[in-house]
Amino acid sequence: MKFFRIAAGAAAALAFALAVLGSWVRINGAGMACPDWPLCRGKLVPELIGGVVLEWTHRAVALTVGFVIIAAFIAGWRVRREIAGVAATLVALVAIFVLQVAVGGITIHEANSPRSVVLHWAVAMALLATLTVLALLAFLAPRAGTRFHGGTPVPALHKTLRGLLRTGGTLITANLNHGGTADAVRKALFDGKSWRSALVDESGETAISVKL
Repeated sequence: MKFFRIAAGAAAALAFALAVLGSWVRINGAGMACPDWPLCRGKLVPELIGGVVLEWTHRAVALTVGFVIIAAFIAGWRVRREIAGVAATLVALVAIFVLQVAVGGITIHEANSPRSVVLHWAVAMALLATLTVLALLAFLAPRAGTRFHGGTPVPALHKTLRGLLRTGGTLITANLNHGGTADAVRKALFDGKSWRSALVDESGETAISVKL
Protein backbone atom coordinates (compact mmCIF):
# COMPACT_ATOMS: atom_id res chain seq x y z
CA MET A 1 0.00 0.00 0.00
CA LYS A 2 2.81 2.41 0.88
CA PHE A 3 4.54 1.87 -2.46
CA PHE A 4 1.25 2.41 -4.29
CA ARG A 5 0.81 5.77 -2.57
CA ILE A 6 4.37 6.83 -3.39
CA ALA A 7 4.14 5.70 -7.03
CA ALA A 8 0.69 7.21 -7.63
CA GLY A 9 1.62 10.50 -5.96
CA ALA A 10 4.91 10.70 -7.85
CA ALA A 11 3.19 9.95 -11.17
CA ALA A 12 0.64 12.73 -10.65
CA ALA A 13 3.31 15.24 -9.57
CA LEU A 14 5.60 14.38 -12.49
CA ALA A 15 2.73 14.56 -14.96
CA PHE A 16 1.94 18.08 -13.75
CA ALA A 17 5.63 19.05 -14.04
CA LEU A 18 5.68 17.58 -17.57
CA ALA A 19 2.68 19.70 -18.57
CA VAL A 20 4.38 22.84 -17.27
CA LEU A 21 7.61 21.91 -19.05
CA GLY A 22 5.70 21.29 -22.26
CA SER A 23 4.24 24.79 -22.06
CA TRP A 24 7.71 26.23 -21.48
CA VAL A 25 9.03 24.39 -24.54
CA ARG A 26 6.28 25.90 -26.71
CA ILE A 27 6.70 29.38 -25.21
CA ASN A 28 10.36 29.31 -26.22
CA GLY A 29 9.55 28.12 -29.74
CA ALA A 30 11.36 24.82 -29.25
CA GLY A 31 8.46 22.49 -30.03
CA MET A 32 10.02 21.41 -33.31
CA ALA A 33 13.66 21.46 -32.18
CA CYS A 34 13.45 17.68 -32.54
CA PRO A 35 11.70 17.31 -35.92
CA ASP A 36 11.47 13.52 -35.69
CA TRP A 37 9.98 11.05 -33.21
CA PRO A 38 10.72 9.03 -31.13
CA LEU A 39 14.37 9.91 -31.81
CA CYS A 40 15.63 13.49 -31.82
CA ARG A 41 17.49 14.53 -34.96
CA GLY A 42 18.01 10.85 -35.69
CA LYS A 43 19.75 10.17 -32.37
CA LEU A 44 18.77 8.89 -28.96
CA VAL A 45 20.85 11.66 -27.38
CA PRO A 46 21.42 14.52 -29.87
CA GLU A 47 23.79 17.44 -29.57
CA LEU A 48 22.21 19.46 -26.77
CA ILE A 49 22.28 23.01 -28.09
CA GLY A 50 19.65 25.73 -28.33
CA GLY A 51 16.04 24.61 -28.29
CA VAL A 52 17.07 20.97 -28.55
CA VAL A 53 17.92 21.08 -24.84
CA LEU A 54 14.33 21.99 -23.95
CA GLU A 55 12.58 19.58 -26.31
CA TRP A 56 14.89 16.65 -25.54
CA THR A 57 14.52 17.29 -21.80
CA HIS A 58 10.76 17.29 -22.23
CA ARG A 59 10.95 13.91 -23.93
CA ALA A 60 13.32 12.54 -21.28
CA VAL A 61 10.94 13.62 -18.51
CA ALA A 62 8.04 12.09 -20.45
CA LEU A 63 9.92 8.79 -20.59
CA THR A 64 10.52 8.98 -16.84
CA VAL A 65 6.83 9.66 -16.25
CA GLY A 66 6.04 6.59 -18.35
CA PHE A 67 8.13 4.34 -16.12
CA VAL A 68 6.61 5.81 -12.96
CA ILE A 69 3.11 5.29 -14.40
CA ILE A 70 3.96 1.65 -15.07
CA ALA A 71 5.11 1.29 -11.46
CA ALA A 72 1.91 2.93 -10.21
CA PHE A 73 -0.17 0.62 -12.41
CA ILE A 74 1.54 -2.52 -11.12
CA ALA A 75 1.23 -1.38 -7.50
CA GLY A 76 -2.40 -0.38 -8.00
CA TRP A 77 -3.31 -3.63 -9.70
CA ARG A 78 -2.09 -5.55 -6.68
CA VAL A 79 -4.51 -3.71 -4.38
CA ARG A 80 -7.40 -3.32 -6.83
CA ARG A 81 -9.59 -5.66 -4.77
CA GLU A 82 -8.95 -3.68 -1.59
CA ILE A 83 -9.55 -0.08 -2.74
CA ALA A 84 -12.76 1.00 -4.41
CA GLY A 85 -12.42 2.62 -7.83
CA VAL A 86 -8.81 1.62 -8.45
CA ALA A 87 -9.49 -1.03 -11.10
CA ALA A 88 -11.60 1.27 -13.28
CA THR A 89 -9.11 4.13 -12.86
CA LEU A 90 -6.23 1.88 -13.92
CA VAL A 91 -8.08 0.77 -17.05
CA ALA A 92 -8.75 4.40 -17.97
CA LEU A 93 -5.12 5.25 -17.22
CA VAL A 94 -3.77 2.66 -19.65
CA ALA A 95 -6.07 3.82 -22.45
CA ILE A 96 -5.28 7.51 -21.95
CA PHE A 97 -1.54 6.91 -21.57
CA VAL A 98 -1.34 4.95 -24.84
CA LEU A 99 -3.38 7.65 -26.56
CA GLN A 100 -1.10 10.38 -25.23
CA VAL A 101 2.01 8.64 -26.54
CA ALA A 102 0.39 8.28 -29.97
CA VAL A 103 -0.80 11.89 -30.01
CA GLY A 104 2.70 13.05 -29.05
CA GLY A 105 4.07 11.41 -32.19
CA ILE A 106 1.24 12.85 -34.31
CA THR A 107 1.99 16.34 -33.00
CA ILE A 108 5.56 16.10 -34.28
CA HIS A 109 4.39 14.58 -37.57
CA GLU A 110 2.01 17.52 -38.09
CA ALA A 111 4.68 20.06 -37.08
CA ASN A 112 2.74 21.31 -34.04
CA SER A 113 -0.38 22.21 -36.02
CA PRO A 114 -3.07 23.97 -33.91
CA ARG A 115 -5.38 20.95 -33.91
CA SER A 116 -2.60 18.58 -32.85
CA VAL A 117 -1.51 20.95 -30.05
CA VAL A 118 -5.07 21.23 -28.72
CA LEU A 119 -5.53 17.45 -28.88
CA HIS A 120 -2.18 16.90 -27.17
CA TRP A 121 -3.15 19.28 -24.36
CA ALA A 122 -6.61 17.78 -23.98
CA VAL A 123 -5.26 14.26 -23.60
CA ALA A 124 -2.50 15.53 -21.29
CA MET A 125 -5.13 17.07 -18.99
CA ALA A 126 -7.12 13.83 -19.09
CA LEU A 127 -3.98 11.90 -18.14
CA LEU A 128 -3.17 14.30 -15.33
CA ALA A 129 -6.74 14.14 -14.03
CA THR A 130 -6.69 10.33 -14.08
CA LEU A 131 -3.37 10.18 -12.26
CA THR A 132 -4.65 12.65 -9.69
CA VAL A 133 -7.73 10.51 -9.09
CA LEU A 134 -5.48 7.48 -8.72
CA ALA A 135 -3.29 9.31 -6.19
CA LEU A 136 -6.34 10.43 -4.19
CA LEU A 137 -7.66 6.87 -4.15
CA ALA A 138 -4.26 5.64 -2.99
CA PHE A 139 -4.18 8.06 -0.06
CA LEU A 140 -7.88 7.98 0.86
CA ALA A 141 -8.03 4.20 0.35
CA PRO A 142 -11.84 3.79 0.36
CA ARG A 143 -12.73 0.16 0.99
CA ALA A 144 -13.90 -1.99 -1.89
CA GLY A 145 -17.65 -1.78 -2.26
CA THR A 146 -17.81 1.85 -1.13
CA ARG A 147 -20.34 3.97 -2.99
CA PHE A 148 -18.94 7.41 -3.72
CA HIS A 149 -22.16 9.42 -4.14
CA GLY A 150 -22.32 11.83 -1.23
CA GLY A 151 -19.18 10.31 0.27
CA THR A 152 -16.02 12.02 1.51
CA PRO A 153 -13.84 11.37 -1.60
CA VAL A 154 -16.22 13.19 -3.94
CA PRO A 155 -15.52 16.83 -2.87
CA ALA A 156 -11.76 16.25 -3.05
CA LEU A 157 -12.01 14.65 -6.49
CA HIS A 158 -14.34 17.36 -7.78
CA LYS A 159 -12.18 20.23 -6.58
CA THR A 160 -9.03 18.63 -7.97
CA LEU A 161 -10.53 17.94 -11.39
CA ARG A 162 -12.00 21.44 -11.57
CA GLY A 163 -8.60 22.94 -10.84
CA LEU A 164 -6.95 20.82 -13.52
CA LEU A 165 -9.55 21.80 -16.12
CA ARG A 166 -9.07 25.48 -15.33
CA THR A 167 -5.28 25.18 -15.55
CA GLY A 168 -5.48 23.31 -18.84
CA GLY A 169 -7.99 25.77 -20.26
CA THR A 170 -5.94 28.82 -19.37
CA LEU A 171 -2.76 27.36 -20.84
CA ILE A 172 -4.49 26.32 -24.07
CA THR A 173 -5.98 29.81 -24.38
CA ALA A 174 -2.58 31.41 -23.82
CA ASN A 175 -1.04 29.19 -26.48
CA LEU A 176 -3.70 29.58 -29.16
CA ASN A 177 -5.29 32.99 -28.64
CA HIS A 178 -2.43 35.04 -27.24
CA GLY A 179 0.49 33.71 -29.26
CA GLY A 180 1.94 31.43 -26.60
CA THR A 181 4.24 34.09 -25.15
CA ALA A 182 5.60 33.93 -21.62
CA ASP A 183 3.57 37.04 -20.67
CA ALA A 184 0.39 35.45 -22.01
CA VAL A 185 0.89 32.32 -19.94
CA ARG A 186 1.67 34.32 -16.79
CA LYS A 187 -1.44 36.42 -17.33
CA ALA A 188 -3.59 33.38 -17.94
CA LEU A 189 -2.34 31.58 -14.84
CA PHE A 190 -2.08 34.41 -12.33
CA ASP A 191 -4.78 36.87 -13.37
CA GLY A 192 -7.65 36.24 -10.97
CA LYS A 193 -10.29 37.15 -13.55
CA SER A 194 -9.32 34.23 -15.75
CA TRP A 195 -10.05 31.85 -12.88
CA ARG A 196 -13.43 33.36 -11.99
CA SER A 197 -15.05 33.52 -15.41
CA ALA A 198 -15.03 32.07 -18.90
CA LEU A 199 -11.74 32.49 -20.70
CA VAL A 200 -11.95 35.47 -23.04
CA ASP A 201 -9.43 36.63 -25.62
CA GLU A 202 -8.32 40.23 -26.14
CA SER A 203 -11.05 40.89 -28.72
CA GLY A 204 -13.70 40.06 -26.14
CA GLU A 205 -14.72 36.74 -27.67
CA THR A 206 -14.98 33.65 -25.51
CA ALA A 207 -12.11 31.32 -26.25
CA ILE A 208 -12.81 28.45 -23.86
CA SER A 209 -15.56 28.26 -21.25
CA VAL A 210 -15.06 26.09 -18.20
CA LYS A 211 -18.23 25.83 -16.14
CA LEU A 212 -18.38 23.39 -13.23
